[in-house]
Amino acid sequence: MKTAIGITLFAALLVCDARATDVTKVPAYDQFIVVPLRVHVLTSKELDLTDGRIADDEVEKAVLKINAIWSKAGIYFGLESIVREPAAQIDRFQTLDASVGAPASWAFTRTDDDASSRDGDYDV
Repeated sequence: MKTAIGITLFAALLVCDARATDVTKVPAYDQFIVVPLRVHVLTSKELDLTDGRIADDEVEKAVLKINAIWSKAGIYFGLESIVREPAAQIDRFQTLDASVGAPASWAFTRTDDDASSRDGDYDV
């Protein structure tokens, strides 16, 4: 019985090894997984924290950077659209902001006086 299990495991390893791909190489273009991406940008006149003032070209730059990272794994995020919509349940954002203390710990933030933000980089 032990011999049969050992032979089966050995055969399974051979099959897996024959089908294994080199994960250090970028997959061929036709093997990429394309993920449609819709970005929702919240807007609000009531609470500055929920007013996403990111321009469309900055979103596109961020997606380019994301794709540069994930292309090594054969994944491509295709920017479908950028939707601007009013923030809902603003009171929950206020409660979260008060409990966390700093929005940078849970959201993309950008301040005009932050020199690193001028090139389109964001803190997470």
